[in-house]
Amino acid sequence: MKQRYYIQDRIAMRIAARLGLVPEYKIARRHNCTPLEALEDWDMLMPGEEELFK
Repeated sequence: MKQRYYIQDRIAMRIAARLGLVPEYKIARRHNCTPLEALEDWDMLMPGEEELFK
């Protein structure tokens, strides 16, 4: 599963780092959330950033 989301995970990690929420992002990922779901769970996405995950 890790290989499947490698690129998305890198993008999401940058977004989480920008907001200082890397630990929270990692916790969500450990609970089998996709990178996009992990960001959405913590309301880290700005409008239009969903486009980065397509």
